[in-house]
Amino acid sequence: MLGYHSEIKQPSTSVESLKGAAGIIFSDGPGLGFAKTKNNLNEEILSLEIPILGIGYGHQLLVHLYGGLVGKALIGEFGPALLNQNLATYSPLLLDVEETASVVMAHQDEVLELPQGFEVVASTKVCKYAAVQDLNQGRFGFQCNIEAKETECGTAILENFVRFYGMEKNWDQDIVLELMQAKIRFTAKDKKVQIFLSGGVDSTVAFTLLNKSLGQKRVLGIHIDNGFLRKNESKAIATRYRDEVRELGRKMGLQDEMAHRHPFPEPGLAINVLCSTGELSYREQSQLSQTQVKMLNLINKEGLDQTREADAIVLEEIKRFGWYEEIFQHLTMNLPYASCPDHCSIVLRPVDSEDVITGKFSHMHHQVLDAIMERLVQLPFVDAIYYDITNKPPAKFFWAKFSKKYPPFGGYFHFKF
Repeated sequence: MLGYHSEIKQPSTSVESLKGAAGIIFSDGPGLGFAKTKNNLNEEILSLEIPILGIGYGHQLLVHLYGGLVGKALIGEFGPALLNQNLATYSPLLLDVEETASVVMAHQDEVLELPQGFEVVASTKVCKYAAVQDLNQGRFGFQCNIEAKETECGTAILENFVRFYGMEKNWDQDIVLELMQAKIRFTAKDKKVQIFLSGGVDSTVAFTLLNKSLGQKRVLGIHIDNGFLRKNESKAIATRYRDEVRELGRKMGLQDEMAHRHPFPEPGLAINVLCSTGELSYREQSQLSQTQVKMLNLINKEGLDQTREADAIVLEEIKRFGWYEEIFQHLTMNLPYASCPDHCSIVLRPVDSEDVITGKFSHMHHQVLDAIMERLVQLPFVDAIYYDITNKPPAKFFWAKFSKKYPPFGGYFHFKF
C-alpha cells in the first residue's frame, strides 16, 4: 500500500535469502502468549546491518533475542489505547506523530525489562515499554498493532521506518497486475483453466484476472449453490458473471457493485446461525429454562431461510440509505432464543475495518436502524432484535468462531420483543 516491494519469509529463512533487503519487519503472531509460542527464528538475521522493526509479538521477540525480559502482563490490553511519547527521547519513527496517539492493543504478555542499549520511546497507561528502540543498531519495537487502520499513526510510523533508511518506492498496482498476468500465462501455458466461483470479491477478481490473461475461451467458471448463500445469491451471480481485492478489481474493469461488495465468509450464512448439539452440562441446564434449552437448535433449512429473509431486508435498507459503502461488512445473525422452536431472534452486527485484524462496530444512524426494525418485526418468526456493539478485539467478527453455544458479545442494545 505504501509503494515498497516486500516479501514474506519464514523466520528460519537463511541470511543469503535476504540479500538486497533494505529492512526487515518481525510481524505479529498468534495470540497464544509469548512463552507458549515456539521460536524458530534464524538468529543470524540479527547480524545484518539493516533496520529491523518488531510489531506485537515481533516486538516481544526482538527484545527477548537481545537479552530483555518478556512475560505475562499485570494487565493485558485488548482494544483502543493511548500511546504517550517519551519526550525526553528522540525517535525517528515517531516524527510527525502526535504526542498522544490512538492505537490498538491486543496482548496478554509484554516487555518487562529492556536489553542493554535499548530505550523506551512510548508507553500506554498500563504498558511501560509500548515502543522501544536501539538507534545504534537500528532496532525498533512497537507493542501496538501499527498495521491496523484503527492505529491512526500506524502509516506514519511505517513510512518513517522506510524513509529514515533511504528506501525508494518501487511498487504499485500496475506492476502487481502485470506480474500476476505474466505468472498466470507462464503457469497455464497452453492449458485451459477451471475455477469455482463463490460470488465473493476474491473469486470474482481471480476469475476476471484469468479471463484477462488467457482469454474467455480458455477459462470455465463454475458456481454451485451449497444452500448457505444469501437470498437470490446464485441468480445474481449468474447474471453478474457473463458481464465482466478491490483496487485490482477496478483496474481490470470490475464493476463498482462487485468491487465494493461486502466480504462473505467461506461457510456462508451457516456461520451466522448459532447452534448446538443440544448437549448441555448440569450447570448449563440449571441456568436455562426448558424453553431456552429447546432453542439450542442445529443448523437447518428453516433457520437458514429465516436468516436469508432477515439478511436481505438489512442489506436492502442499508443500501437504500447509502450505508452499504460506509461500512466494511454487515453480519445478520440468527440467535435461536425465542418463544417457540420455529421462531428466532435477529442480531445486527455492522462492523468497520480494512484489514479484518481489528474492527469497530458501526454506529449506524437511528433512521437506518428504525427502517430495518420496522421491516424485521413484520417477519412472523422474529421475536427480538439485537444490535451488537462490540469491537474486535476483544470480540470477533463471527460469533460462530467464538462460541458454539452462546453469543460472545460483551454489550448489545435490545430493541424489541
